[in-house]
Amino acid sequence: MSDMTLSEVQRLILAALGSDRAFPAAGDLARLQPVDWAELSRLAAMHRLEPMLYERLRRSDLAEHVPQALRERLQTAHRKHALRNLNIYRELVTVTRLLDAENIPSIALKGAFLARFAYAEPGLRPMRDLDLLLRPEQAVQAFELLKAHGYRPLFDGAPEAYFADRKHLPPLAGPGGISIELHHRLTYPRSHLAFQDDFVEALWARSLLLKVGSTSIRFLCPEDMLLHLCVHATMEHLLNLGPLMLVDVALLVQRQTIDWPRFFDSVASGGWRRCALPLLYLARRHLGAGIPDKVIQALGGGVGDAAWLDAAEYLLFSDPEDHKLLDFDVQDVLYTGSLSKRFAALAGTLFPPRTTIARHFPIRAESPVAYLYYPRRWYRMATGKLPSLLKAHSGRKRSLQALAAQRDALSGWLKAER
Repeated sequence: MSDMTLSEVQRLILAALGSDRAFPAAGDLARLQPVDWAELSRLAAMHRLEPMLYERLRRSDLAEHVPQALRERLQTAHRKHALRNLNIYRELVTVTRLLDAENIPSIALKGAFLARFAYAEPGLRPMRDLDLLLRPEQAVQAFELLKAHGYRPLFDGAPEAYFADRKHLPPLAGPGGISIELHHRLTYPRSHLAFQDDFVEALWARSLLLKVGSTSIRFLCPEDMLLHLCVHATMEHLLNLGPLMLVDVALLVQRQTIDWPRFFDSVASGGWRRCALPLLYLARRHLGAGIPDKVIQALGGGVGDAAWLDAAEYLLFSDPEDHKLLDFDVQDVLYTGSLSKRFAALAGTLFPPRTTIARHFPIRAESPVAYLYYPRRWYRMATGKLPSLLKAHSGRKRSLQALAAQRDALSGWLKAER
């Protein structure tokens, strides 16, 4: 299957991000029109690719072929993310020390490891927030500890309400403005696939203590990090994280030694083949990531690619904001499924379990008073997300329908693993 579903600008971006390939030729850049450069700039900002594109451009001799305004935007973004990541690592050290002082172990997830131990410079890998994995029985204790040290919850709900169907507690805003998510598990509890308790215990045992400055921080081992990236990007986000997730994989396997048999054993034992295949396949296909042939074949890469590849490549450059509009059952209500399924999804949105109410309002889920908060939830929906959804639906109905169809196709293929 070809990558003709990708535009010329999208293919150029992927060529520029490839770690073992030359930057696109001058002729490729010369063909771009102002509208193409504007699209490249939009996609780079949307998918947090500006620092990496700036770095690739800086190491090439093609800077003169790129509009000056775009070069300056890329350079500004590179500097901004470098400074932001310094603040995030400062926050990571502060929080880890607070937790360690109370004997609460934690594991820093995703970007905190990648930016420092996979990318050439920490500032090349933008981070939105700080994710820490805790043991479930200590998560609320950690949450209250951080609150006592000036960290502010971004939602009013009780943290205990987040155990039923969420994987992390309410985000906390640190004194410096960095958002922190305390995870009590790595996957959503009601997902059709989830990390089992024995696997999570082994994951803790395999975790690594690495230095950030003078502080020892615990991270996932490279194999568990790779699996977590696959599950997070594919199953939980349906590839709406953009091409940066491919760079994460390509640089992780380049900079870290991957025990491929161990990785595949974890994938096979948990039934994660279809969650792992799209990200690894696309990272090798578009960025030349060093994923061995035998791994791709063992994951099923040589069989039935058409069942998922078209959807995966469509979703690769899709707008994350469009995905947010389709979340929380909106896709099922408006775009996919039978009339009965749409009605059930609408009812579930309007009358969710009391645990959902308790996540957003200062009320305990078991209290009958929770029912009194349903009108307030409806008001928030009517004045918050609904106007944005209606505006987007009226202007982009066809594109949202197409996005919903591709999400549904990939999700259905993933769920067919078991």
